[in-house]
Amino acid sequence: MNYQNSTIKTIVILLGISLLISCNNSKTELRLVFANKVNYESFIIAKQKGYFNEAENTISIQTVNSGIQAAEAFTTGSADIIGTGNGPAVILMSKNSEIRILTRYATGEKMHRLIADTSIHTYAALKGKRIGIQQGSSTHAALLTWLHTNNISLDSVSLIAMEPANMPEAMKNKQLDAIAGSEPWALNVEKLCGNTVYELSNLYDKNNSQSHVLVSTAKISKEHKQQIEAIINGLEKANKFIKNNPKESAEIVSKSIGLTVDEQMLCTSRLNWSIGWEATDEQSLAETAKTLFQLKKISEIPKIKDFISSDFK
Repeated sequence: MNYQNSTIKTIVILLGISLLISCNNSKTELRLVFANKVNYESFIIAKQKGYFNEAENTISIQTVNSGIQAAEAFTTGSADIIGTGNGPAVILMSKNSEIRILTRYATGEKMHRLIADTSIHTYAALKGKRIGIQQGSSTHAALLTWLHTNNISLDSVSLIAMEPANMPEAMKNKQLDAIAGSEPWALNVEKLCGNTVYELSNLYDKNNSQSHVLVSTAKISKEHKQQIEAIINGLEKANKFIKNNPKESAEIVSKSIGLTVDEQMLCTSRLNWSIGWEATDEQSLAETAKTLFQLKKISEIPKIKDFISSDFK
């Protein structure tokens, strides 16, 4: 009897310790990182409108310039949860088996734009030209697929690795013949270069919805479920606000990004804002992974299903 009582007491103590650890984890600050650009409008709206308020005391928010920079912050241990495009997400999966895709918050089949000098009249005329691109970005993957689809050999063009903020000046000074980027990078080139450039293509791929995702790890997902749910709820509220209040949303985001309200509304319209997960989202990641593998940007194709969390859909 004494042994049985002792065993029961031990179990109770262990359960208490487990509960205490769980409670402490829910109060541990969760570091959220996302880019201050159009593709991350949901995050910007949620922050500005206070939609993350359920977790405001237990999350810290940091912005960077791009999804690939958010992925780099995650890799170096400076972030616990990030918003990013499918390109950086695939690269993370290829390097870390503990990566988890928590949900999709947006898609944008026509969000990646190829802006070219007006002297380039056809796709084939890109051969021998210099194209500015941010290495490892979702746009990078989209451009590689587009080049292959249009029978333009990668060896026939020069991809110039460049920070998107430097692309407008590079195009103006004729250091580049074209650039590929999402917003506001493509629009910034058009604004500075005026009628000397135009949109040659939107890099549309019928097989890739260009899903944007929320990324963390299995461990963090388990230990911080309440905070992550609060973040996802905030994003869902933000997406509804964007759909129901397009002009007010543009006014909020334009102050953060630096575009005019009309420019912001145009950029926003190029994306679809919704929380969830569908077969097309998995296909988006798979198509991007296939492209990155073929071009040796990743060493193996991750099995996408293994990285998709079932806890937050």
